[in-house]
Amino acid sequence: MKKFTSIYFLSLIIRSFFIYLARLEVVSAIKLCIFSIVFLIVFTFNKICLLLDRLFFDFVKVNVKKPFFIVGFPRSGTTFLHKTILKDSQFTTPKLWELIFAPSIIQKKIYFSISKKFKKYNFVNVINFLLRPFVKSLDNVHEVNLSNPEEDYLFLLPFGGCFLLSAVFPVLDVWKLCDFDRKFELADRLKLFEKYKLLVKRHLYYHGKNKIYLSKNPHFTGFIESLKIIFPDCNILGCHRDPLKSLPSVLSSMEPPYRLMSRNVKNDLNLFIDMLDIYTNCLIRQDNDKFLFVSMEKIKNELEATILKIYNKFNYKTNPDVLNIIKIESRISKKFVTKNDYSLKYYDIDKVNFRSRYKKYYLFFEKLK
Repeated sequence: MKKFTSIYFLSLIIRSFFIYLARLEVVSAIKLCIFSIVFLIVFTFNKICLLLDRLFFDFVKVNVKKPFFIVGFPRSGTTFLHKTILKDSQFTTPKLWELIFAPSIIQKKIYFSISKKFKKYNFVNVINFLLRPFVKSLDNVHEVNLSNPEEDYLFLLPFGGCFLLSAVFPVLDVWKLCDFDRKFELADRLKLFEKYKLLVKRHLYYHGKNKIYLSKNPHFTGFIESLKIIFPDCNILGCHRDPLKSLPSVLSSMEPPYRLMSRNVKNDLNLFIDMLDIYTNCLIRQDNDKFLFVSMEKIKNELEATILKIYNKFNYKTNPDVLNIIKIESRISKKFVTKNDYSLKYYDIDKVNFRSRYKKYYLFFEKLK
């Protein structure tokens, strides 16, 4: 079967359903059916609108100039860095509501036209209100708000190319996405990213053809080689963090979606442990003038210097007003103290020898300090 098509996505649903039944996880199977129906309704409508884009808009000719990708370890400061850089108007990135409900140009135009006429009725705010009971538990880990800029691997959900599906689909094909460049054939990889590129072009067509497209996706770390093929002039930032702190934080962030599916994140513990090792290998293979490493400690304690280093490395224009905002954010970042306290014992990783298990990470990144 060809990978990363609508049929492939359906196959993931069907395989997951029978896996749940084989494990006698009936509640998870029922929830899968409910989620799948919602997914398919939304994705089918989106697909129709994406086809209409081709009739009405010449977005294919948009030139994606030097897109900027923030990758690296999950829970390594990527979200905070992403939001801070977005305060500079030369960059643009999709918001969560666009990724899920309006990937097409025509959907964006309709939404903004309606919003102007009916300012009191904001469907994004309404859905945010309805979602609060389900996503409130994530606030201390990663706030879910449709109005926030979000990870654009959600563009790839309808094709089975988004790692977030690992919480819903207990299928190893989804876990292979961690090592995307080595687990999938080149033709399949390029097919998926050609679709992604067209979605990026649509975004730029609507929000500004001359803007720099900014993407933040820790789970694109395993996609770096494919990104460089599709976007040969792209710039990439690799964020990293001590696995001893990153791993329990990752497990904590994935626990709510697993729980939503009546699953236990600890059942996939070894897969999460392997994921950080795979991402380490992907990062340390990078060695060119369009790639830069930055640690979470630098993002937190030296934010202003870190962003200036990024701008200088990739030749981005600096704006005095933006630099003033970054100075303020830098002072706030230094004072920030996390409310989260992750227990190694709770996640059954208290006996993991991190120095041995992630030897490559410590050998490589401790030299960069």
